[in-house]
Amino acid sequence: MHPAQPANHALPTQPDHQPTGSVLVIGACNTDIVASTHEPLRSGDSVPGHVALRPGGVARNVAHNLAALHLHTQLLSVVGDDWLGQLLLLACQQAHIDTTGVHTVAGVASASYVTVHDATGDTAAAINAMDALAHMTPTWLQRNAAQLSQASALVVDCNLAQDSLAWLCNNYAHLPIFVDGVSTTKVRRLIGLEANIHTLKINALEAGVLCAQSCETPAQAKQCAQVLHAVGCQRVLISLGSQGFTWSTADAHPDTQAYWIQPALVGATSAHNDVGTSHSTQVNTTGAGDALLSGLVYGFMHQLDTQQTLHIANACAAITLQSTHANHPQLSRQWVHTIASTQPTPAYL
Repeated sequence: MHPAQPANHALPTQPDHQPTGSVLVIGACNTDIVASTHEPLRSGDSVPGHVALRPGGVARNVAHNLAALHLHTQLLSVVGDDWLGQLLLLACQQAHIDTTGVHTVAGVASASYVTVHDATGDTAAAINAMDALAHMTPTWLQRNAAQLSQASALVVDCNLAQDSLAWLCNNYAHLPIFVDGVSTTKVRRLIGLEANIHTLKINALEAGVLCAQSCETPAQAKQCAQVLHAVGCQRVLISLGSQGFTWSTADAHPDTQAYWIQPALVGATSAHNDVGTSHSTQVNTTGAGDALLSGLVYGFMHQLDTQQTLHIANACAAITLQSTHANHPQLSRQWVHTIASTQPTPAYL
């Protein structure tokens, strides 16, 4: 780790104004079927546990977080004409997401994601059934050009097909495009599009695939970010899970290019979102990466500086880890800023 430390930038208080623009989030809106157990999983056998049905999808989760943080947020996605689709639309509306761009497709099953959590809360296995998103073709996106052109920022997940991702990146490169890699399989769809990406959020496994090298340590994450900068990506966040995450920008000096951020801690909370002890118990990892990305978008829309934005992103993730849901039901600007203000200063890599 580089011995120099960045200056300690005081975090702003909760914003007293709203950004004038809107964020358009494009990608998956699906049902999460979450199975969890407090016992060790055994191959070929069943164990007692709990199964929950909840709204999910990377794009929908991000939109939910941004709406909770009082940003004007629109979702561009599809659902099927089944009861799951109806529930998803209702959940979006209850979260104050603008669903004007969520289209119902006749005769199609709504997308779903099944995940199994082990006794630690980590994902042991997951299956996604996202065939409904195949309807989000370049032609379909073109029909939503009015919403696209009116947005101040785009957030896109790699559940979209490669030609749809390319269409967005090539036609809306003048807008800041935030991208979530989603998985090692789907992140490959970004190859060749990096130069049109404003901010890329990926995990260590996805970084390893994109960069064809190991990404297990902060130093290796910095190397992967440099590979991505070399092909044009401007800003890169690489999550290393419980280790924390790295943040790197292409326009900085090599010695101050990358930050290393340790995981934030969240204490026990009351109904008023007060911070309790410094001890944090991870409940569930689903949605934490989506929360990280949400914090980056929030910082951009509020024109926060780099360190302030990273603190906010870290706080969003830490809060989300405390919930059994992919979106913490009590996520708020006040709580995020309170947690962000308690974090140590990021270190240079």
